[in-house]
Amino acid sequence: MRLLQKIKDFKAQRRAKAIEGNLKTLQNPKAIREDRVAALEFFCSYPEATVAVPALLQRFGFSLDHGIYDAREKESAFEGILKQGKAAIEIVRAHLQETHFIAWPLKILGKLASETEMREILENCLDYGDIALDADKTDKNYDILCHVRDFTLEAPHKKMGPFLEAHDERIRYAAVEVLLRQPHTPEIGRLLERFIPDFSAENTRLHQVILDAYLAEKWKVAEPERLVNAGLPAGIYLTPEGTLSARA
Repeated sequence: MRLLQKIKDFKAQRRAKAIEGNLKTLQNPKAIREDRVAALEFFCSYPEATVAVPALLQRFGFSLDHGIYDAREKESAFEGILKQGKAAIEIVRAHLQETHFIAWPLKILGKLASETEMREILENCLDYGDIALDADKTDKNYDILCHVRDFTLEAPHKKMGPFLEAHDERIRYAAVEVLLRQPHTPEIGRLLERFIPDFSAENTRLHQVILDAYLAEKWKVAEPERLVNAGLPAGIYLTPEGTLSARA
């Protein structure tokens, strides 16, 4: 029995060293390409998702100067993670909370997760903190919002409202795009309509896209008196039905 245990311990030590060595190579953009490809193959064929998936996800954290090789390696990592099936979902979900390189992880989840799971994962990745001075977190929020707009949200006015106050115009615009794609409600209207009489340079795009949507969709204005008092754009008037229209 003691001999059997020694053999098991020896194999475990060899396996741990193999995992450690291959992970170190896989994470190194300056490693010999053939060695890094071998490390990729090691983890792609590794049977345990808890080992293989976190390792393969590391390959999405850097890019090679040679675009073709970079794409091939990332495709290999992508396919290796997909082989793990549903077991990879929670691992990728946790990884998304930490990384700023979200394109490939989201592509993986797009293959493995349900629509409901995907929506929840995206919503949970949004950072509602004060990140105005953190470029990476701001960029990540923007990228996530660009994906969120493809989903119907629960209480979207509550989830998107804070982003309409963001310092970064891209974040505000992306949040508006999300709201414009949701079923229109008075709550959403109250958030959007304040930009219609807003002619400031920093909100030019928001003003125009919201105004165009109200004219095209004939949405009923949620707070007509406030909107009229704030000043409608030239040539725009409020109809008796409570919608906006443009004079000929």
